[in-house]
Amino acid sequence: MRLVRRLCLAGVLPLLLAAAAAGGTVLILPFENQTRNASLEWIGESLVEALSDRFTGPQTYVVTREERAAAFDALGIPPAGILSRATILKLAETTDADCVIIGQFTLEPATNQLRASADVLEMHPPKLAGRAEAAAPLPELLNIQDRVAEALAGQLPGITLSPAPPRLRLDAWENYIRGLSASSRPQQIKYFREAVRLEPGLSRAALQLGKIYFQSRDYATAILWLSKLKHDESNYLEANFLLGICYFRREDYDKAETALQAVAARLPLNEVYNNLGAAQSRLNRRAALDNFRKAADADPADADYQFNVGYWYYRNGQYASAARRLRLVLAGRPNDAEARAVLLKSLERAGNTADAARERELLSRNPAGLRFTNLDDRALEGLERIKRNYDEPSFRQLQLTLQTLDEEKLSRLPRTQHAQVHLERGRDLFREQNDAEALNELKEAATLDPQASDTHLLLARLYERGGQKEEAIREAELALAAPKPVDAHLLLAKVYLEQNKLQEAQRHAQQVLSMEPGNVAARSVLQTIQMRSP
Repeated sequence: MRLVRRLCLAGVLPLLLAAAAAGGTVLILPFENQTRNASLEWIGESLVEALSDRFTGPQTYVVTREERAAAFDALGIPPAGILSRATILKLAETTDADCVIIGQFTLEPATNQLRASADVLEMHPPKLAGRAEAAAPLPELLNIQDRVAEALAGQLPGITLSPAPPRLRLDAWENYIRGLSASSRPQQIKYFREAVRLEPGLSRAALQLGKIYFQSRDYATAILWLSKLKHDESNYLEANFLLGICYFRREDYDKAETALQAVAARLPLNEVYNNLGAAQSRLNRRAALDNFRKAADADPADADYQFNVGYWYYRNGQYASAARRLRLVLAGRPNDAEARAVLLKSLERAGNTADAARERELLSRNPAGLRFTNLDDRALEGLERIKRNYDEPSFRQLQLTLQTLDEEKLSRLPRTQHAQVHLERGRDLFREQNDAEALNELKEAATLDPQASDTHLLLARLYERGGQKEEAIREAELALAAPKPVDAHLLLAKVYLEQNKLQEAQRHAQQVLSMEPGNVAARSVLQTIQMRSP
């Protein structure tokens, strides 16, 4: 299993193996272009991207584009072309998929009618388990994608559809998809820039541009693009991880720390703790050691993590502790000149002349150690090591498996108690402004206990914060069943006021005052209505 790697701490691996069959990993393959028109090839990738966006839930993990590409490479399969059933089964096995979505699309030239269909192939055992189809004129591709997603969601257990994204310009979306499929960086940049020009709010295109410039080490330009992502967008954490490295490389350590702290607060990845520690180390913050240790203790075999702990001890005068960590590095990397130079200096300062002489001899034999020959302190400045890899998908899959195990335990509780657990989780995530995960928890709570007005009220607040006014109204109306629905009436008054529906806003504000005559918020709504009224 690919998620085992470094994320499997003590005691986790047996749980993963026991729950492997319980997880819902979905592999979505590019839809086959049956039009014989190569210029429409991008639609096959468009459908994959759209379905991946909509399929979320506590028991669902969608194989990422990068993981899918790696599976194709591992099996020596060209990314384009018709796949045989045997090949599909191999891809599913390589990606640990529990089900595969296989699709195709056609176009009727006379009517410009696009028809997309998809089949669900379950893997345990392999069998066709569902089918979805949608058709509309080609300019309505985005609607077709939503209809296919909604039809499939009813046939895939554990899937909760995320809200449909705000409607985009189709030409902007097309440029974004073409950018994902482009084979050269100049082409990618051209398509992604055009996508952002046509649709300035298309943050996923901005992220891709940021990643391209990051990979080229053009950190100043990368920062411009990566900074466009907002906290409630799905790739916000990845953007901040990359921003942290960009700021670090530009020696703006305060901003690097801020960006990486935003990630560490929500995603406990070793590379995040390590890079946060590196930024804090440059700022001479004591917290650096705690973060370096988190990474090193979780993955003791990683030489860079061990080096950073040892290097911090050296810089802070704890030479014996530094030597212990640096020897761990050299046990796996005997030619690591930096580690040996810092070890040598630590031994000298600790007064261990015999071991220091031996390390000096070994360092002199290493061509890479020539720059440390004089052991000038300046040569040992700024050696913190940072990681450029970002492995959120593996963490999410591990999280999925553990959530599945947790759900199995919770399912033994009465439904109302089970719902309360999800509601409390949703509250915590709402406070942290982790809206996507909060939505999943609250939807699960509402499914288990549809009468719980607290759940509907929090869902209403979540939707209202995300600008989904109609969804907020729907949930707030359900929350009116509470014994004292003051907060639900206030929220409805606020939303209706924002929509300039003054009669509805007035009605709900007056309902509040009938229960709480001194309510300041309700009186404020009525004053605003009075000012707006002709």
